[in-house]
Parts: sequence; C-alpha cells; structure tokens
Amino acid sequence: KGSAFSSAYGGNATPSRPPLPPVLSELECTLEELYNGIIKSLKYKKNSLGYDKRTTVEKECSVDVEVFPGYDKETVVSFKGMGNEAPGEKTSDLLVKIKEMPHQFFKRVNGKDLIYIKRLTLAQALNSEPVKINTLDGRILSITMDEIIAPQTIKIVRGEGMPIYTKEISVKDMSVK
Repeated sequence: KGSAFSSAYGGNATPSRPPLPPVLSELECTLEELYNGIIKSLKYKKNSLGYDKRTTVEKECSVDVEVFPGYDKETVVSFKGMGNEAPGEKTSDLLVKIKEMPHQFFKRVNGKDLIYIKRLTLAQALNSEPVKINTLDGRILSITMDEIIAPQTIKIVRGEGMPIYTKEISVKDMSVK
C-alpha cells in the first residue's frame, strides 16, 4: 500500500515500463524540393490498437510533411503521438528523417554550397563565353567568365547556394529540430 513517506522512498513505486519507441521513417526529397520547399505525403506503418483495445495490428497511415527551404539530411521532423500504440501506453511519436536524393547536375556540400560542374569546349574557354546554368528554382543564370579559364578553374557565384533553414518551429502537433 505504501509507506508514511508516500513515494519519496519508493513506497508507491510501480515498476515503470520504457516508453514505446518512436516510428522511424525516411522522406526522400530532391534537391529542388529542398531548395524551394514542398508539402509531401508520407506513408508509414505503425502498430495500432485493435478493436478490443488489448491487441495491436499493423496499420498503414499517411501524413503530410511540410519540407521547408533549406532542410538537409540532418533534419528530423517529429509528429507527436502519431507513432505506435500499445494497451495502457502513451502513443509514441513519428520521426521523419529527410533523405536528400542525388541530383543530375548539382552537388550540395557544407549544407549550403552548391557545386555545378560545366564542361566547356576549347573555343568557349578561349572566347570566355558566359556559362548558362539552370537553377534549382527555374531561373537561368548567365555567368560571365572574366578570367583565363583552365581545367581547374573555379567560379564562385555569391548568393546562389541553398537557403539556410535555422528556425525551430512548432506547428500544431509538429515540431522541427
């Protein structure tokens, strides 16, 4: 029943079970989606209580995930109470990890920098022809090559990398870390 000290020294202590593990899922995103932002539907499986509220059944669910511009492969979106269910337990969370898919032309490095490799003919290099690049948001950049071009020439275009997502948000039952 307990002691005069209540639960201070374990008088009312009941063995606690570890919380239900979260449901882990990956959301594949293209570099364009991570640059511009998008809402994507994700299907996932979880254990759900059956009609008798004592047994669990595997159930397929879906959730819309808002991908903000600048998300990267380190981003995990948490949906509170949308994970596994078990009798007498608090429903676990759904954790969605962003998975960046490879891009045909761009490579993301250091979280914000984009690398684009352009092959030029000898004539284009000798004439310092502007290089045209289709950006991830549909614009066409014309980059002037105002220096002598060699095979290892690198041209930095300031302000044209990935957006940087830094804000921690909480929307309804969704939080981003």
